[in-house]
Amino acid sequence: MHPFLLPHLWFSTFFAMLPSRWSTAVTGPACAARDYWNNVRDTEFFKSHPGLTESELHRTVPIGMHGDGGAFSHNDSLFVLTWNSLIGSGATRATRFLMTLVRKSDMVQETMLTGLEPMVNHLGEAVKGPIKFLANRYKACLAQLRGDLEFYTMSSFLSFPKWNEVGRMCWKCLAVGANASPLK
Repeated sequence: MHPFLLPHLWFSTFFAMLPSRWSTAVTGPACAARDYWNNVRDTEFFKSHPGLTESELHRTVPIGMHGDGGAFSHNDSLFVLTWNSLIGSGATRATRFLMTLVRKSDMVQETMLTGLEPMVNHLGEAVKGPIKFLANRYKACLAQLRGDLEFYTMSSFLSFPKWNEVGRMCWKCLAVGANASPLK
């Protein structure tokens, strides 16, 4: 067992319990969601995303997730996983929301984009009762992933290569490691 704030339940509860904070920290000013999606409309992310629909863009909140490590005990450390709306505003402590803390030694390899409660729980069991909309039909789409280098390169989590484990270490230029040949 591991404590984890399920994002879809948190999203729905926050909307219901704190509507004035919701509109500041999550949805931001009027038309903010539509403006965000219009600004990224020409990106490959937007064009190829299977869940972004034109009629729902004004209610689809782009969110970011952040993972960062911190020291814990003498032989392990923790990852702190938080999320935030990319269109909300306010002080960091009012707009960053904790999902969980995970010991790095426990890290192993779905989405709020439907705007509905899931049909199966985290154990793969069917959820009883009717499926309900989350936050008055608001949705969320993970549009940004942030973290330190270790967060990105943990082989059991994101599987990005470390800079010294591949021949071509930079995705923007032709830099190569000392023992690698340049790509043509």
